[in-house]
Amino acid sequence: MSEVCVTGNLNADLILHPLGDFPAWGTEVVADLMSWRPGGIGNVLLCLARLGVGVSAVANVGKDFIGREMLSTLEEAGIDTSHIERSLNVPTAISVGIGREDGERAFVTHLGHLELLDIDLVLRHREAWKEAQCVLISGYLLLPSLGFKGTRTLIDEVRAEGKEIIFDWHAPSCCDALCPAPTPLLLSAGAPCRTILEAACDLQHHWALRSSMVSSSPNPVVNSVGLGRFFFDIKTSRERRKF
Repeated sequence: MSEVCVTGNLNADLILHPLGDFPAWGTEVVADLMSWRPGGIGNVLLCLARLGVGVSAVANVGKDFIGREMLSTLEEAGIDTSHIERSLNVPTAISVGIGREDGERAFVTHLGHLELLDIDLVLRHREAWKEAQCVLISGYLLLPSLGFKGTRTLIDEVRAEGKEIIFDWHAPSCCDALCPAPTPLLLSAGAPCRTILEAACDLQHHWALRSSMVSSSPNPVVNSVGLGRFFFDIKTSRERRKF
């Protein structure tokens, strides 16, 4: 049984860093470091799985190589992917992240399959959150087809099951034009719907209770909780640059 069900933007992240600054148009620069990984809710899923939390996802990917590789990565980590749909005729969404030497970042995103994630898709997999104790809704500003109305319906449906809801709307302000601002949504939803920042302290406390398991884990565990600049390394209780 899953303790946490996560629904939202499952996309690929391609990270290039560090750069002194962006290259001028018509030029090319070489980045010293590159990484590829499941991004969006993929970060949360992998972090929770490494902590030993039972976790499932309600999401979609494109039916292409990138989508297959992301699903394989999640499955290898023991994550339930049975509620992740393979959307036809669209590429898997990808975000290209550029990291500056001082740790600041910028992203260029192609929405791809994320444009097809709507309330009908999510409700087809309602059994996923019925089995969970908590539901995290993430990436609101990158899900235009779900939008305000669909997200509000989802919150009502999850609340009707008596589940705790945590809401992460996705931080970058450049995405605001895709969906209405999230503040009215949260106000209309009311308790018990919390933002992920409000839940962060409780999550840290919850993870501290698992300290013996974390310290014995061969995998590093990080908590990015939408804060933007840093990962928090639970094993050593220190902050380190995301890039």
